[in-house]
Amino acid sequence: MTHTYQKTAHRSSLEILQEEAGAKNWWLSMPLAFLALGLGMLLSGLLSQWLIQPFINVSNQLVLEEVSTLLFHGISALPLLLVAKFWEHRSLASFGLWWEKLGKNLLFGAVIGFLTTTAIIGVNALAGQLHFRLGNQFNLALWPYLLLMIFLEALAEEVIYRGFVLNKLRTKMGLVPAIVLGNLFFGLMHTFKGGAPFSYILSVTLSGVLFSLLFALTDNLWLVAATHALYNLTLTNIFGLVESGPTFLRTTLSSDSNPLLVGTAAIPVVGGILEPITMTLICLFIAYLVKKKQVFS
Repeated sequence: MTHTYQKTAHRSSLEILQEEAGAKNWWLSMPLAFLALGLGMLLSGLLSQWLIQPFINVSNQLVLEEVSTLLFHGISALPLLLVAKFWEHRSLASFGLWWEKLGKNLLFGAVIGFLTTTAIIGVNALAGQLHFRLGNQFNLALWPYLLLMIFLEALAEEVIYRGFVLNKLRTKMGLVPAIVLGNLFFGLMHTFKGGAPFSYILSVTLSGVLFSLLFALTDNLWLVAATHALYNLTLTNIFGLVESGPTFLRTTLSSDSNPLLVGTAAIPVVGGILEPITMTLICLFIAYLVKKKQVFS
C-alpha cells in the first residue's frame, strides 16, 4: 500500500489510521503497544541510571539531565513506533505528522504554548500572588540547546499520548471518552516522577486535555508538540517558576501569597486553585472551537 504524507481536505490522521490499521485486532494491538511502551520505559530508565546519572556533576548537570530526560522519552516511544510500523503498518500521517506547512505549524504551536503559560502566570500575578525579578543565570548560548531538547522531549510524549493513544482510542469511541481515558493514562504515567502530589498530577492531566483538544482541532502533531514544548520552556526557563537551568525571569511567591490560590514554595502555582481554573477555561475555549469544527464524533 502506498501512503501519502501530504494532508488533504478529505483525509484526517484518524481516517488514515482506520484505513491502514483497520484490519488489525484492536484488542491485541493496544496491549502489545503498551507492553512495548513499558519495556521502552524500563530500558531507558536503566540506560539513564547506568550511562548518565553517575557522571552528573555541578558543571554538566543541566546538559546531562536534559539528555537523560530525552533518552527516557525517546527510547520509551521507539518500541511503540516499531509496533505501529511493523505490526499495524502505519505511516507518519496516521500520527498527524504532516510535512505540509511544517514551519508555520511549529511557529503557531509555539505561540499557543507561550500564551497559555503566560495566561496562567498572569492570572496568579494579577491576584497578587507572585513576585518577579531578573534571572541571575541567563545564558543566551544555551537557549538553542534547551529549545531543541525540550521540543524533542515534547514530541516523543505527543507521539505516544496523542498520535498513538488518542487516535487509537478514537477508532473505538467518541472524542470525549477518548480524551478522558487517554489523559487519565497520561496523568497516571506522571505519578512515577518521585511521588508527585495530586495537584501536580491534576495540572499535568489538564495540560494533556488541552493538547488533546488542540490535536482534535488541528490534526497536526507538530503543532501540538511545539505547544507542549513552549508551555514547558516558558514555565521553567522564561518565567523561571521551576529552577531548571538558565532563566530570563525568576518567579517566586509573594510574601503574603495565599496557599489555596497559588500553592506553596515547594509546589508553586500548580499547587493552587488558580492554575487549574485558568487551564480549564482555556480548555473550554478550545473545546468550543472543536465543537464548531464538528469533530467530537
